[in-house]
Amino acid sequence: MIELERHIEILLLRHDCVILPGFGGFMTHHVEARYDEAERLFLPPLRTIGFNPGLKMNDSLLVQSYIEVYDISYPEALRRIEDEIDELRQRLANEGSFELRNIGTLSVGEDGIYLFEPCEAGILTPCLYGLSSYEMPLLSDTQQTTNQTTSTITSTDKEGNDEPALAAMTGANSILGIENDEEDNRFIRLRVSVVRNIAAACIALIAFFAASTPLNNSSQMMTQGKIDTSILDKLLAGETSMKRSTSAKQSTQVAKPAFQEVNTEAKTIKQNYYCIVLASKVTKSNATAFVGKLHEQGLENARLLMGHGAIKVVYGNYPSEEEAYSQLKSLSGNDTFKEGWIFRVIEK
Repeated sequence: MIELERHIEILLLRHDCVILPGFGGFMTHHVEARYDEAERLFLPPLRTIGFNPGLKMNDSLLVQSYIEVYDISYPEALRRIEDEIDELRQRLANEGSFELRNIGTLSVGEDGIYLFEPCEAGILTPCLYGLSSYEMPLLSDTQQTTNQTTSTITSTDKEGNDEPALAAMTGANSILGIENDEEDNRFIRLRVSVVRNIAAACIALIAFFAASTPLNNSSQMMTQGKIDTSILDKLLAGETSMKRSTSAKQSTQVAKPAFQEVNTEAKTIKQNYYCIVLASKVTKSNATAFVGKLHEQGLENARLLMGHGAIKVVYGNYPSEEEAYSQLKSLSGNDTFKEGWIFRVIEK
């Protein structure tokens, strides 16, 4: 079973290029918003995908994704990727094409070169989510429709017939998208996609505020209830001016602790860092002996890493993935680091 498509789609959310070692690379391209004159539609911006068969060098990005998902070693992840690429080549040779879901379709040309047709909807992009196309008629068409409606109403008025005039007015209103009743109410027609996007945005805002509101602040809720009762009593007593000032001050005092509590929760966000893995899935005694040997060689930053699926011997502590790869490249001359790979650690 080919699982490359799942990893490629997820990696393209954060990266502009994903390389399949020995096969080719998928690259994203930004397409600006445009106007389709034939359909008279304004189309939103999107990210599309291209395929370059010349990119065959392993950049370890896809391998790192397999390591994190399946908790396997670097050689095992590389071997699994190679097996799936061989299966992909076999499917292309037998069937002539293969569809990568949500990415595009690969096919074999007459000269044996791989061809790629990207997905029409483009790759999933969070910053462009919810944008849809919309139609805007030309001013000339609108003016022509208005002139025809006006001439129809004028001709019916000259004949002195009220019912045809009323029918013409009704037809004009239906053309312009306006419906009138006895109270002259107006209804605006909206696209279903626009309503769906607005509803999704409202649900996201409600979920955000519901998650950020403290649930265990019962004393504040009781205080708020007492404030509302006192305001109601003052309203019944006729003391309107004193009620407004008291309500504003008490509401500010109740809201302030909630803001401070949100800030306190924000400080407990988990931090992560990157390190170089030198050995994985080894016994604790062998790992301890290996670390001691590395310390004798002057590699004082070597240590044991436990609690992440297996016992690992790691080196260094780097805040970013780029800095970790840079350090691994600088240490590639040492035999100890030839099979090293980058691992992300999330502190709990």
